[in-house]
Amino acid sequence: MAAHALSGTDCDEVLVVGADEETAARLRDLDGRCEPWRGRTAGALRSADRAIVLMLRADAPLLTAESVERLLAPLREGRYAAARLGAAWAFAGDVLDSVLDDPALDDHALDDPALGDPGEVPAAVAKLLEASGVPVAAPEPEPGDGLTVTGQPELAAARRAMRDRIVRLRMSEGVTVLDPETTWIGADVVVRPGATLLRNTELTGGTVVESGCTIGPDCTLIGTTVGAGTRIRSSTCENVAIGADNDVGPYTYLRGGTRSGRGVIMGSFAHIKATVIGDDSKVPHFAYLGDAEIGARCNLSGFTGTVNHDGVRAHRTTIGDDVMIGAGTAMVAPISIGGGAYTAAGSLLTKDVPPGALAMTRVRQRHIEDWVESTMPDSPAARTVRGLRVGE
Repeated sequence: MAAHALSGTDCDEVLVVGADEETAARLRDLDGRCEPWRGRTAGALRSADRAIVLMLRADAPLLTAESVERLLAPLREGRYAAARLGAAWAFAGDVLDSVLDDPALDDHALDDPALGDPGEVPAAVAKLLEASGVPVAAPEPEPGDGLTVTGQPELAAARRAMRDRIVRLRMSEGVTVLDPETTWIGADVVVRPGATLLRNTELTGGTVVESGCTIGPDCTLIGTTVGAGTRIRSSTCENVAIGADNDVGPYTYLRGGTRSGRGVIMGSFAHIKATVIGDDSKVPHFAYLGDAEIGARCNLSGFTGTVNHDGVRAHRTTIGDDVMIGAGTAMVAPISIGGGAYTAAGSLLTKDVPPGALAMTRVRQRHIEDWVESTMPDSPAARTVRGLRVGE
């Protein structure tokens, strides 16, 4: 982030002293020198032949370009010889040269392990400046600018601070976020103005949410694109493309490259993997669809499933347009259901179904009278049967 702030400055103006090689690599866009931090000594600041020396730390990840600009401003205006903002420092090069030559600033003393934190080096320099009457500026930091990450508690705090920044930015762009404290949006996520995010929503992995969508509550979207006007409730979507005006959830799991057209319903307790669903089709509830291609305007009733894996490899199920799949139908892949076909509830299909046909594999229903009393006479069911007979 800091490299962006300095990219517009004269390359002869700023010497950057980073915290490690990774920080130096992030600042490679600078035409000026980029010196990685090499220990706690003042040696990293030697030969500071630039007007301003900027010191950064790799364990302060939330310092923004705007904050660095505020840090440099007092020195550019000539009002101060040093400035501190969070974990970042800036020094006027000529003043720094004289301080580094001060006998009170001993490199060996700065190597003392008692100093601990590398931030002690610029702090020691600033202390000498102030003792000599040179003022040190302290611009107002943004929330998170001063965070240094040295362990898991600090890392969690940094995540929360970054979350707050991203959420505030999206809200300023026209996204409605009902509960910012439980909404997590990745830095690479795109949420268009006019979208609404409800509580406990997490968007990561380059997810794109178009305008007019409502996501949440209780949703996780990873690498997912969501078309305009779609509603997703209490669901998990991983690496899928959801069309416009869809209705997803609650408790739906979409994964594996699943794609849906416009106006699709993928309802409660549906698990859909590597499946393409055509416009205006419905998978209302309680279904598993894997490795399938479903046409337009189909209705797959509850407890429908594709039997797609034989223990070694997956097989495809193809369903044409305007197909009605009855409740409890199991389709053993590879199989094709022709356009306009119907399947009877409870059918187990192992052969292709021609277009317009009714597929039915149910056995004829029959009753074995008095079976309960003859096989389990002491059961609660048997007692209920006897009670019903008495009532007759």
